This record gives sequence, structure tokens and C-alpha cells, in this order.
Amino acid sequence: RYGLQFTHRQKIGRLDVSGSMVYHNAQSFLKDTYNEQGRITLGTRYRLTDRMVAGLNANLNKGTSQDFFIWANDQEGAYTGSGGSTNLSSSRKLRYFLDPYIHYYDKHGNRHKLLGRIHGIDNDNNLDQSNRSHLFYTEYQFQRHLTGLNLALTAGVLGTWSRVDAELYGDTVFTSRNAAGYLQVEQKPADWLTLTAGWRFEYNHIRTPDSILGQFIPKALNEETRPVWRLGANAKVAPFTYLRASWGQGYRFPTIAEKFINTVFGGFQVVPNVSLRSETGWSAEIGLKQGVRWGHWNGFLDLAVFWTEYQDMMEFTMVILPRFQSQNVGNTIIQGIELTWAGQGTLFGKPMSMMAGLMHLRPRYADFTEQVRNSSSSEQNILKYRFTESAKADVEMPLDARWTAGLSYQYYSHMEAIDAIFQIIPGVKSFRDANDRGFHVFDARLGFQWTRHVETWLILKNAFNEAYTLRPAMMEAPRNVTFRLAMTL
Repeated sequence: RYGLQFTHRQKIGRLDVSGSMVYHNAQSFLKDTYNEQGRITLGTRYRLTDRMVAGLNANLNKGTSQDFFIWANDQEGAYTGSGGSTNLSSSRKLRYFLDPYIHYYDKHGNRHKLLGRIHGIDNDNNLDQSNRSHLFYTEYQFQRHLTGLNLALTAGVLGTWSRVDAELYGDTVFTSRNAAGYLQVEQKPADWLTLTAGWRFEYNHIRTPDSILGQFIPKALNEETRPVWRLGANAKVAPFTYLRASWGQGYRFPTIAEKFINTVFGGFQVVPNVSLRSETGWSAEIGLKQGVRWGHWNGFLDLAVFWTEYQDMMEFTMVILPRFQSQNVGNTIIQGIELTWAGQGTLFGKPMSMMAGLMHLRPRYADFTEQVRNSSSSEQNILKYRFTESAKADVEMPLDARWTAGLSYQYYSHMEAIDAIFQIIPGVKSFRDANDRGFHVFDARLGFQWTRHVETWLILKNAFNEAYTLRPAMMEAPRNVTFRLAMTL
């Protein structure tokens, strides 16, 4: 795997320009798979007056890749695709976007933003999965500060229109529209307290043929409006102690892919579901952020407790062997707690920075029905493809004036539940049974500063060569080493 990145920033009078060029070529550890791509980005900002700024951001990404979806087995075929070359997906990709914008502050101090986007995608695939789409987006946002009331008012309207022509969706043309209006109020009734309240109204519409694969599509199934609300508070209850709380509603209209995809992958078929309903829900969080000073160490501890509920949650589900379909699997509840530390200190007389985090999740179905139970590999009431425990840590320390060393760590618990039918894939059940205590991945890095403008890094990934999967039937990378050179010209 090798690559090159070049970045440049410059001021030219009233014009700010930034740009980058990136090339990346990876011949994967997975047999016969690769990913080669190049990207060019451009950012501009021009100060028309002291109160008006305009600019254009752009991105062009082009590349080719080849991959597979499932392994042959968990032994000699762990890094080889099932079915060999017949299931290798090859594609040529072209993506771009253009983002024009104008920011204006009027004589009363109000801020006006006008944002836009033109986005295009062209994926040419050898397995009848090609797709082409164009998206147009525009948004106007207004913000006013009422100093006497310590209040900030933000309001806006936006609209999106897209056109998709894809073999993935039965070689059919789809168009979609989204419009929304929103309002948010933020007030500081006291120096130590900030309150926020927001509202958003959504309209979604997808234009489709009258029927797909014999399934009739009434217009009402592809058009919907919905309001959502959010509330929040942040309080400084003591020096270096902050308490926060938030509650917000969620809403997700089914994507074209979820409702209308029609394709084959790895011997499985994915079929449309024109009756798929929107997913709604709410999420609440209470958090405490505490500044800590202990000896030569100082930083912040952050503790967050959260609760999320979904109604009509959408999930790709095996409906009949070997056919998958996105379905509303019912109501779900996800509860969790997260503890994070970030700080700096000294160890053996050397400065050190450290970040660490722990998370515990309890993801479950509100109604653990017989149908849901039969579709899962676990008898427990737990959502599929979730890690209930995870941890991460990163430390970095300068060894002397030129050498710097770092170490990072990730832990994920055993994925308790997957689709039961996936266990017919060779090696999936045996690998999961043999690796049911989670996995630990360590990375290390060593840097050397040659001059003010030149530095090199040696990066060791998966140092102990852990064999693990983030999803069934796809092995992650074994131990590997990367050399990185950075130069400022």
C-alpha cells in the first residue's frame, strides 16, 4: 500500500486558497482485491467587503477497486473470496461536488448564509450493480443575537433534489425531493446556564414507477411530512464542572436503496420492499464533564448516560433463503454509558498526552417476538451486529528532542447476535465459537524529527497479529508496517 498527499494554503490579497492532491494505491491482503484512487480538493474564500464573504469548495474523486463480500472459509480461505473470481466485484468510480456559499453580516449584526451543493456519482460495476446519481442542494440560514435577552435565534429553509439511475434498483430512474424548515433558540438566562430548543419540519418524496417486480406502489407510500423537536441544557455547576442534558426526536425516511434495491451479492439476493415505513424515535442523554488535576496530570473526565428508542426500526433481514429485504423489525431500545478521559501529564520526567474511553451498550428489542428470535443466532434479546462492550486508548510521549513514541489500543467484545442464516457460510460459526471473548488490537508508532520541516514515522498496525472480524465472513488486516514521510516546503 502506498500513497502521496500534497496540500497547499495561501493568501492572495482578499482571496484565501487551499488545495490538496491525494493518490492512494492498496493491493490488499485480501486475495485479488485492490483499491486505487486519486482525489483533488479546492477551497476558496473571497472577502468581498468587511461584512460579506463568498467562496467555492470543490472535490473530484476518481478510482478503481475490486473486492468480495464473504470469505471462502475461516482457515486457508480466510483471505480469499467465496466462489473465486465469479464473486469479485470490480468498479470504476467518479465522484465530484461543488459547494458555493455566501456569508453576509448586515448592519444590524444579523448573519445570513446561502449554501449550495452540486454532487455527482458514477459507479460502473461488473456485477450489474452500476449506479449514477446527481444531487442539488440549497440552504438559506438566518441568525440574530438579541443581546438584551442573551438569546440567539437561528432559522433556515433548505431543499434537495436528486436523480438516480441504477442497475442496483432494477435499471429504473428514481427522483427524490426533500424540503425542510427549522428554528432554534439558544438562551443564557445566567452566566452558568445555557438552554436550547429546536424544531424542524421535514417533507420527503420519491417519484417511482407504478410497480417494481410486480409490487404496486401507491403514491402515499413515497411521500411524507414529519416534525421533530429537540431540547438541551448545559450548566457550569462548579469550577471545571459542567453538567449537560439533552432530548431529541429522530426521524429517517427510507432511502431509495432500502426500499428499491434489487441485486445479488455473494450468493444472496436483496429484493425491494415498497411498503417499508419510516423509522422514528427519540434519544436522551445526561452528561458530566469534570476537570481533573492530580499531581503532574491534568485533563477532563467525561461521563455520559444515554437512552435511545426507535419505532419501526429498519434493518436488512433474511425473509427466505437466500433472500434479504429491508424490513421494519419493530421497536428497539438502546441504553448505554460512556466514560472518556483526555489529558496531559508527565511520566518518568517526560511529557505525555493520553486519551482513553470505555463504553457499555444494552441494545435490545422492545418486543422479542418468536420471529425475531428465530432470525437471530442468539437466544438473548439483543440487536444484531452490536458490540456491547468497547474500549480505546491512545498515549504519546516525546522520548527526546527528536524522537516521539505512541501506542494505541482497541477492544471490542464478542458480537453476540448475527443473522442466523449467515452461519451456513463456511467458517462463520466455527470462527465465532473459537473467538467468543472479543478481540484486542494494539498499534504502535515511532517518529523522528529530522529538521523543522522534515519528519518520518514508522507505524506498526495490529502489533500482535490478532485474527478478528468486524463483521462475519470478512477478516481484518494482519500485522503490517507503514513508513510515512512528511515535508513542509
